[in-house]
Amino acid sequence: MSGLCPACLLGQALADDTTSETSGALLAALHLDAIVRESDEHRVFLAHDPATPADWLTVSFSKRRVDSAEVDAVTRRTQALCAVRHPGVVPIHDAGIADTGHAYVIAAFLAGRPLHERVRDLSATTRAQAFASAADALDAFHRRHIAHGHIHAASVIVPRGSGERLDAILTDAAPLPAGNASPAADVEALRDLWTQMARIAPGEPGAGGDLSACRTAADLASTLRRLFV
Repeated sequence: MSGLCPACLLGQALADDTTSETSGALLAALHLDAIVRESDEHRVFLAHDPATPADWLTVSFSKRRVDSAEVDAVTRRTQALCAVRHPGVVPIHDAGIADTGHAYVIAAFLAGRPLHERVRDLSATTRAQAFASAADALDAFHRRHIAHGHIHAASVIVPRGSGERLDAILTDAAPLPAGNASPAADVEALRDLWTQMARIAPGEPGAGGDLSACRTAADLASTLRRLFV
């Protein structure tokens, strides 16, 4: 695939925007190769650094520009995102506000399949183990006092080559979350995702469990392990 500079490709994707050189050193060095995911709030590109072409990355841009009144809050969020370190969180290499005015997050590209694509083949115990590891990862965001902001079926990934244990990895942290984003909304979204997957592959009776009392990611992880693992 032929690469384009971030400002060029972002300008094509957001045709009504006036683009300029990007401010982050890593972002400026990247070539964006293709759009791989899109939501109402942001667009995710597959990218690479020509200096290290074997290392693929994802770059998530907010679709709307950061309002001047939001700059301080968004800067604090992107700094906190860069500080999240957890084995269950895809490594975040950089985050900030591009010269285009869009917030961005640069993360490692994770080869694997979304958990929901494997759920029919998994026992309730294995599903719970994977979800508990995702909840542990979500707690790493919340301990930094930020929401993940984009929990959905494709953001919980099973890495390629995973063995029987199936520790899931959390991806797709939103560079600029929707206005209603919060740790509580993250937990509700992950809890709802568990319920949806339990319906797809119910397994033994009671495989969904009762997670309604879980109000934090840590509660969700511990409850899943207590009920199933």
